[in-house]
Amino acid sequence: MQLAVAGLSLFMVSACAAGDLSGTASPIAKQNTAVDGELIELHDQFVKYKESGQSSEPFKATNPQLRINDGFVLIDAVASDVTVELENDLRVLGAMQVASYGRTVSCSFPISSIMQLAGLDSLRFARASYATTWPVTN
Repeated sequence: MQLAVAGLSLFMVSACAAGDLSGTASPIAKQNTAVDGELIELHDQFVKYKESGQSSEPFKATNPQLRINDGFVLIDAVASDVTVELENDLRVLGAMQVASYGRTVSCSFPISSIMQLAGLDSLRFARASYATTWPVTN
């Protein structure tokens, strides 16, 4: 009995350290924390949308602040070392309108390729670029 309890405790400690008690985390979350959870969720929504057969209707994410256009989402990615390498890697995955400032690269990135971001050695971190609104004062 003590062995079973110790095994369960070890499982709980491992699950807590990994940040997942449900066992339902996306494979990308387990593999690499460099990709923001919002992007992972967006990818999951996009896959469900494609599988549902509603492809005739434009895809809409549950988060209205995401800047999405025709299957692409605007992202900000931070290079782990050389920015040009990250720019090239993102282009290979289908990124368009790639621009950088310092080590940050912004681009329009295909939602269908989000899972492949985790495999980039040139990537330190990637997140969605959110739309912001400013109050108009007169």
